[in-house]
Amino acid sequence: MTMAVEGEAPGAPRGIDSRRPNAARVYDWLVGGNAADPVDIEFGEQLLKTFPLTRAGAVMNRQWLWRAVDAALAAGIRQFVDLGSGLPTAGAVHDRVRAAGVEGGRVLYVDYEAVARAHIEDKLLSDEVDDWCGGAQVDIRDPDLLFAHPETRRLIDWDEPVCVLMVAVLHFIGDETDIPALLRRYRDRMAPGSWHAISYLSSVDDEEPEQAATLRRLWAAYDDTPNPVFVRDRSEIETWFEGLRMIPPGLVHLPQWGDVELTPELDTIKRVGWAGVGEIR
Repeated sequence: MTMAVEGEAPGAPRGIDSRRPNAARVYDWLVGGNAADPVDIEFGEQLLKTFPLTRAGAVMNRQWLWRAVDAALAAGIRQFVDLGSGLPTAGAVHDRVRAAGVEGGRVLYVDYEAVARAHIEDKLLSDEVDDWCGGAQVDIRDPDLLFAHPETRRLIDWDEPVCVLMVAVLHFIGDETDIPALLRRYRDRMAPGSWHAISYLSSVDDEEPEQAATLRRLWAAYDDTPNPVFVRDRSEIETWFEGLRMIPPGLVHLPQWGDVELTPELDTIKRVGWAGVGEIR
């Protein structure tokens, strides 16, 4: 499965710890970016040996992000907050906004890791979009700190609709965090008409037993990184959208959200994750 990229992927900033694989850099490598260090590439190659369709799954998730952003733009939303953004590689949110040619776009990338912050700064400067895009090094589990961050205050008007993106990030948050309560803290700040978009790649509840076991081995591989994965099923994810108006088609597998040709490869891996968008009423 190949990935159609838009714009240029960022290079690797100096001063970043490359001794251990980093989930953001591994994901960047899987979707065609060039920010990975040798340790990340080695880890990614091992993932592909364990589950050969890992890259296709990462690309499938990335392309869902594009469709969600495009749909939000079509609905008139011009502000985007990408929580747990990782590295803004080729085809990042601001690339979609710029390609749409809309006026008044604003994009805020949020990640707690220094590796992501460094890449965000480099990418936005090289793309010459730092006047309407920015980055905040904040743990997404601390919404108050994010709301008070200078870049948030500069870019985001919470009294107007905003699309808050949590794309393949919540599976890195463990059970010590009350996720529904965390989501409510964001939604309490979001104006009516805002969208909350979530994708979650660890769900294996409707897989065949053999494939489910393979997936669990895949997620377990992340225990060797600073970003372990926590597996949850659809019924739990569904509760995260309570009180929202679901944008059609609701909570579905990634390639079922939007107009996607279901190739044999996508049909094989479609059940590795869920995606949904809810509107604040």
